[in-house]
Amino acid sequence: MIPWSYLLADPPWDLVLTCTGCNSSKSDTLPSRQFLDKLAAVNERRAKLALPTAFGSPLVSIDQAGRYYDAALAVEWPDGWQP
Repeated sequence: MIPWSYLLADPPWDLVLTCTGCNSSKSDTLPSRQFLDKLAAVNERRAKLALPTAFGSPLVSIDQAGRYYDAALAVEWPDGWQP
């Protein structure tokens, strides 16, 4: 969701299943905020269902995901991608 070129990692909370065409067209741009909000809400529901582990949850809250997104926008990362 948030480009690897910005995060420099592939955290599990940021991965989404997508077709090759959408993945290629998105490249290293940010999606519209609505897509991040939807992913973050799903991750938050999943985190509530997950059993705790020694390493914590691989998911982040809506607030945390939003902070990453807002930080990317603050450095003028390209945004507005739509499938």
